[in-house]
Amino acid sequence: MNSLIPLLTWRYIRGSYQTSSISTMVLVCFLGIFIGSGALALVVFVMDGFEHATSKKLQGIHAQLTMRDYQNQPLDHEKISAVLQREFPEIVGISPIMQHYVLTQPTPEAEPFALIMLRGIIPHQESGVSSLEETIIATNRNTKTLTDALDDSTVLVGEQFMHDHQLSLGDNLELMIPEPRTNNTMQFDTHNARIGGVFKTGIDDFDAHVFFCSLDYLKQLVPDASVHAISLRLADHVSEQTTIQKLRTRFGLNVYSWKELYPALLSALTLEKYLMFFVLALITLVASMSMVSLLFMLITQKKAEIALLRSMGCSVTTIKLLFITIGVMIACSASTSGLLCATLLGYVLEYYQLIALPDAYYVSHLPAHITWGSCVLVFFVVIALSFFASWFATRTLGTWSISHVLRHEG
Repeated sequence: MNSLIPLLTWRYIRGSYQTSSISTMVLVCFLGIFIGSGALALVVFVMDGFEHATSKKLQGIHAQLTMRDYQNQPLDHEKISAVLQREFPEIVGISPIMQHYVLTQPTPEAEPFALIMLRGIIPHQESGVSSLEETIIATNRNTKTLTDALDDSTVLVGEQFMHDHQLSLGDNLELMIPEPRTNNTMQFDTHNARIGGVFKTGIDDFDAHVFFCSLDYLKQLVPDASVHAISLRLADHVSEQTTIQKLRTRFGLNVYSWKELYPALLSALTLEKYLMFFVLALITLVASMSMVSLLFMLITQKKAEIALLRSMGCSVTTIKLLFITIGVMIACSASTSGLLCATLLGYVLEYYQLIALPDAYYVSHLPAHITWGSCVLVFFVVIALSFFASWFATRTLGTWSISHVLRHEG
């Protein structure tokens, strides 16, 4: 008898279109689940897009992991790098960082002076630990790489700084390095630098107050400067927390992830994503409840046929499974259609950037990040809710009297 369930399911669905009330309810169920699953999927895509875009932007200014001394003492990066390469194969990128605060006067008439954090990096190593190179929008050469932007006397400058001071690529800057204080006065050692490239992270404060230069050039400007941090990048699918604990134990240094620098922001994004998913899932549950009305109507219409099947030895469980299958089939088709529409709309939002966002966000347009995992999650959530609604509608099937139904409705 169980082998007849697919055939009976198909015949019941086809037969429902001959009754206007049943066909209308089928359409209402389909549209409700279609809209609910599409909205749920689109919200998941957009929230994942915000999280993905924000993470990518922040990783443009921070490496995946950073090593520092707890007392901010200089690090022997050559020895540390040698140990990392020998004992930690999961680390695929290593880059030392120097940084020093300088004053700059973009033009002779500029007042007041701008306070800038000057970061010294090794260009070819930095490109292996962060996405800073991807933020470069112009260099003095044909390609947009850190190696082309930085040489012995050039700096990489943020677009916001360029805009604020009306500068152009190749212009000269005056960098003033503070020297030790004598007689309560501050003296500065002045150096000329040339703008070798322009970057844009989209974070205005960073783009306006941070310069990059080569590590060798920073040593020329500040002879007593030393490496105070080492940036690291891990191989894919390697646990950050496990690696952090191993590094702390091995070196006795402070090792942290970029995520620890923005705990409030990342927690807010995660909370917002789960909250929106929960709210949209409840709306989808309400849409699935129309399945209860549909199956009640269908069961009432097929009452005589159900009694006949029962008299022929068909169990209540098999009949319940028949109507649950009808509900799940409608939910599957509606959910698949909704997911396809949400995926198409997500691609349009991501690649055509139709909806612009204000400067308060880390992204310039409404993003959408589409993954198979999100699609599968939404599909199974919708199917689970529809299964629950279908099961709820079939609870009364076992309470009927077969003889009474056959005598009065047969």
